[in-house]
Amino acid sequence: MKNFTLVKNIFLILFSILVFHNNGFSQCTTGQVQVPAITNNYARSIYQVNLVDNPTNAFGGPNSTLAVLNNSNSFIELRMANIVSIGTSVTVHGVDGNRVNVWVWNNTAGYVSVGTNVSLDYTFISPINWEYIFISNGTGFSSIDYIDASTSTVRCVPDTDNDGVADSADLDDDNDGVADTVENVCASSTLTWANHYIEGTTSSTGERPSVDAANPALSFNGVTLAIAPVTSNTTTQDYRVNNEFTTAGYTLFQNSIAGGISTHTFTFSRAINNLSFTLFDIDTGPNFTDEAQFIITTTGGATYTMSASDYTLGANTRYLGNNTFLGGGVDESVNFNFTVPVRSIVLIYRQRGTSPFDNQGMALGNLSFCVAADTDNDGIADYLDLDSDNDSCSDANEYYNSITADGGDNGIYGVGTPAVGATGRVSAASYTGSYTNALIATNAAISTQPVNRTVAVGGTTTFTVVGNAQNTTTFVSGTPTFTLPPATDSSSNLTYQWQVNTGSGFTNITNGGVYSGATTATLTVIGATAGMNGYSYQVLVRHSANVCFTSTSTTAILCIENTVSTASTTPTLCINTALTPITHTTARATGISNAGVSGANGLPAGVSASWASNTITISGTPTASGTFNYSIPLTGGCGTVNATGRITVNALPVAATNTTSTAAICENTTKTLSATPAGGTWSVVSGGGTISGTTYTPADV
Repeated sequence: MKNFTLVKNIFLILFSILVFHNNGFSQCTTGQVQVPAITNNYARSIYQVNLVDNPTNAFGGPNSTLAVLNNSNSFIELRMANIVSIGTSVTVHGVDGNRVNVWVWNNTAGYVSVGTNVSLDYTFISPINWEYIFISNGTGFSSIDYIDASTSTVRCVPDTDNDGVADSADLDDDNDGVADTVENVCASSTLTWANHYIEGTTSSTGERPSVDAANPALSFNGVTLAIAPVTSNTTTQDYRVNNEFTTAGYTLFQNSIAGGISTHTFTFSRAINNLSFTLFDIDTGPNFTDEAQFIITTTGGATYTMSASDYTLGANTRYLGNNTFLGGGVDESVNFNFTVPVRSIVLIYRQRGTSPFDNQGMALGNLSFCVAADTDNDGIADYLDLDSDNDSCSDANEYYNSITADGGDNGIYGVGTPAVGATGRVSAASYTGSYTNALIATNAAISTQPVNRTVAVGGTTTFTVVGNAQNTTTFVSGTPTFTLPPATDSSSNLTYQWQVNTGSGFTNITNGGVYSGATTATLTVIGATAGMNGYSYQVLVRHSANVCFTSTSTTAILCIENTVSTASTTPTLCINTALTPITHTTARATGISNAGVSGANGLPAGVSASWASNTITISGTPTASGTFNYSIPLTGGCGTVNATGRITVNALPVAATNTTSTAAICENTTKTLSATPAGGTWSVVSGGGTISGTTYTPADV
């Protein structure tokens, strides 16, 4: 009776193989989860019919309309929307108690009887794979409502955080411990066709969204919509904005021909939420039957299979399964409200009538949706983004103001994969915090490091650090813009904690004792002690708007200046006389400059200085006379410190003749004084003595 092609036979075989394969393996990919679903499979067209009133009433699912077999010779043969697999439970619905004969058919087995004079509603188990069902009257006449070969199955829906709870039911879609109600601030948007394209008044007038540029552009709260050129195998078609079927919709108008089809692709720059629209005038007539199929792509590129909650059918419109809708009645509509994010929609418009002729048309109404916030413009909505402001501090850490909230691993709450409840909330998270800092990117750095300081015992010194910080809400493709402007300076929000290492590691400094400014940019040391020599200092710089930021400065050293005592003596001696050693006591120095060098550092020739065991010793026999103010630099340790003193070296005196000036006579020496006194007096500076003949020996010089 039927002349099926080889292609159809191959399709049946391949379909059986695929059904077997898919029953054994999950079809979901990462980022999806399986949920229970019904794959609807109803009759969608008539293969042959005889003496049946309203035969198309048997199309689709339950709608309380009947195809009436009102003659003993009445029969109807229907084609199902999809192949019915062997073992599938099928029910023929109609008026209870009516009796019918039922066969199913495929090209290999031919007609196979599955029920003789059976009472409606009648259920049978498919003995073969089939696509056509033949029904005739049993005893009396019968009325058929619909054929249901739907199957219980699973469908793949988005599960972004892979926690086993579908995003549509998950209250925390990224498991960061921040509720979607906090992160998913969704801005309502509407694509009103007439606001972007010139509206026509007939199917052949108005601008073409797939060809003409939108004015203004199709941009909605940071999301753009691209409409791809339409592909079609019809010879006459108009896809324009006009009011042919509704007030300013996107009209799909084309030839009604066998195999007539057009494809319309709508792609958002990133997934939008709560998409809703109406498909107007999806209906049937003597020369056409509209069929609309949708291919819906959601987050992560996954395709989505609709459930009954996603659409509302017109009175006679049928859902055939596989996101496919068959027109019925006159000027009917289907309303869509999606609970999953939608990245793109492909609308495939087909002709399914048995006697195609002339034209067919329907219209896509305005699109309403909301655009989830994407603070950093990286294409990932905040409620799915683990670092919404891309400042390298996770939303979890910023929300809870804790650097350990995300466990330090992958940005989700806690360490590793968290346990979640039935609603997808992380069991260990409190969901109480502040989201403000997660939306403002903060950058901070130390621009000037502290430097080493030298101070005298009891002195005062400071260590200073300079930090700078910027806040921004401007982003380019996910990258924060920290240039001033548009960023703002937030250096005043930097905080500081100075630390000291006295030899056992760094510890925090508190104000008191020798320290002040312990939590400011400048640490002051007051009254430094000798024991603080060599202490190391560093500062931890943080920012109140980015809990993850901590910058540790370089280390600065406190050096207590060297000290040296005054000279043990300040001698006066004669030239070529051995010097009784002079000593200075030092602290923290490790040596002196020009040690052992005669006449160095202001010492008289023949005299040098040495250093050992914190003592400078000056010794030698001066070979030059004069007053010598020496200054011996200490080496090692810190500071510029010199040991200073004075040595007076007298020259040997010449004979004093008739002089009133003072003549020096070195100790333990004899000096002849020559004079021709003519009255007058004499005196000795250092003491008196006796003159014996012509020789005077001082007593105290």
